[in-house]
Amino acid sequence: MDVFIPILVLIGAGLLATSRPAYRLRRSRPATVLVAGGWVSVLVGVVLGPSVTGLIDRESIFNAVPLLALGLGWIGMLVGLQFRWSLLRSLPRAVWLIAAADFLVSAAVFGTLGYALLSRWLPEPSPALLTIPLVFLVAGSLGWSVETRSLGAHFDRRPIVLVRAAGALAGGLAILAFGVATKLVSVDALGALSLTPDRAALKLLHSVLLALAIGFVGRGMIRLAGSSQGHQFTVFLGLVAFIAGSANQLDCSPLITAMCTGAVIANIRSQGIQQFEAFIFRAEHTFAILFGLLTGLLLEPVTTPLLLLGALAFVAARIVFKPLVMGFGFRSVRPEWALDRHAGMLPLLRIGACRQAPLMLALGVSLVLVEPSTFHKELLGLLVLVGIASELMPAIFAWRAHIKPDDPADEERPA
Repeated sequence: MDVFIPILVLIGAGLLATSRPAYRLRRSRPATVLVAGGWVSVLVGVVLGPSVTGLIDRESIFNAVPLLALGLGWIGMLVGLQFRWSLLRSLPRAVWLIAAADFLVSAAVFGTLGYALLSRWLPEPSPALLTIPLVFLVAGSLGWSVETRSLGAHFDRRPIVLVRAAGALAGGLAILAFGVATKLVSVDALGALSLTPDRAALKLLHSVLLALAIGFVGRGMIRLAGSSQGHQFTVFLGLVAFIAGSANQLDCSPLITAMCTGAVIANIRSQGIQQFEAFIFRAEHTFAILFGLLTGLLLEPVTTPLLLLGALAFVAARIVFKPLVMGFGFRSVRPEWALDRHAGMLPLLRIGACRQAPLMLALGVSLVLVEPSTFHKELLGLLVLVGIASELMPAIFAWRAHIKPDDPADEERPA
């Protein structure tokens, strides 16, 4: 019974967040910015958790690990479905340049900041002990929020392609880097940590082979589902459950395995694939809310001066370097795309790149599942604090510029 109470509370909170009143609330400027990043649901999770009211205890969440793995598989599948080869091949060169520049800059800047923070935080840091938390800090800092509706109206589609496509590529890199890092570190019988690159490579190969097998099986299932949304939901739930369960049995990363499976399905020519993808993406907002709630329940609030200083350094680094990366992308396509016509909107998009990607929430839940230690919960709280703080700058900019968010007409309105 203790397991079902938090599940019912999370489902109820998710339904409330996707109701008609919540939809109307999201049309206001401040609510749009905060809800789009999932940070309101994180705060609700903190309130429901042991840090405030204690309505839901963390042990109940850990007892529902199979359901958490199912949710991670869902998120990974959503990311992988974006990697259709025909779409990737049509992306302009600037998108790949931005993704590569962001990866290199993030690895250098946030990797250095993370190493400095962890070296002072941990009593005896070793390469094996530093690997997972350091990669988590870097992976959680990759990219930015691909949601642009809350930044303002009347954007030309071309600069939005740079923001969303480069952010999606960064999300795939984040899942890959973190998933490999969790398998790179192993624990022996005495509890000592060691780096095992051969094990990480083997688990990555297992994930790819498993994704190929499930992807081709899923093609036939999707064809049988046809256009019925009920059948599509059943097929997708079965696929994700099979992916998560198989990944757990093989000790593979559910995020990487599900992402690879989504990429395989997206590149298989089969009847009903596009309808299936359109149906699945409608649940993205609901799952973002659920993972925000889970993150709030699992994290340990950041209180020590060292962690607060580290969060401030990460926010400052995002504000300084993320707009530079985005500006580099805009400069690389300005002559071809005639972006001078939209020069007034480009600063807003650059500042919007400061916003942390909500995918960090799924990475954070996965981090705590790897080892539910206080250290990992505090590390998750650190990046949550960075994410909330990084939302303030574009929110203030949009408010000062009197820019209203777009009407989310392309979202499914709740009945």
